[in-house]
Amino acid sequence: MNSDRKPPITAIEAAAVRPPESRGNLWRRAAAQLALRNAGHMTVQPIDPALPRRKHCPRCGVVVFEATPTKSALPAEKPWIIEGDCVHGLNYPWPDGARCAADTSLLLGRCWFCAGDYFVIQITLVPGGSSALVSWCAGSARPVRTEIKSCGLSQRLTANGLSIASWLRSEYETTSGVVHVHTIGPFELTDIAPGSSISLREERTGGTTWKVNAAMALVEALWPRLAADFVATIKASNRDPKTGLGGSPG
Repeated sequence: MNSDRKPPITAIEAAAVRPPESRGNLWRRAAAQLALRNAGHMTVQPIDPALPRRKHCPRCGVVVFEATPTKSALPAEKPWIIEGDCVHGLNYPWPDGARCAADTSLLLGRCWFCAGDYFVIQITLVPGGSSALVSWCAGSARPVRTEIKSCGLSQRLTANGLSIASWLRSEYETTSGVVHVHTIGPFELTDIAPGSSISLREERTGGTTWKVNAAMALVEALWPRLAADFVATIKASNRDPKTGLGGSPG
């Protein structure tokens, strides 16, 4: 036996010797796993046409967005989102060998009333792989039916300082299959834990740099539920989750 052999290092010791970015990823995933265990089960409910679901400015409380079962509206007739960017570095494991793709974006909004800034997390799920995702994002796959529902958790989910209990799920039927778009937030830009905040840094060129640890932890905590719900929807629409095509598999 080699007496010079060192015992395996712990996760905390490993984080201490890794670069800051890797350490941040480790803590983000730990936060996501903890949130996942504590969030309870997910429900999807129809929206009452007489009671639209409203999104409020987290700073002043005014309504900035509302949704009915088939469409969304801007109460002030002013945009509630002014810009956004994709979040890179997330993994999207799919159940049952499903061949699907997903994308997460952070959207920056500004309240039409108080001019306070907020951000929104948007997660898009499509059948058929990355080419189908590109087609959807490019506007090539036009929806023939839209249905907006309310999603909720039996227990509030908190990950890296961001906390949610409900959000909106837009379901679009296209000729290529069903698409889900989950809209979570808005969150005030100061509504986050120190060291894991999402912040904006304006460049001289007008570009925006996002710090996304908090949002990534939240998405990773929600992901198993979102993916399972999406695959179940594809199967219910008589499509094969491995191909996105109509008809029963096999």
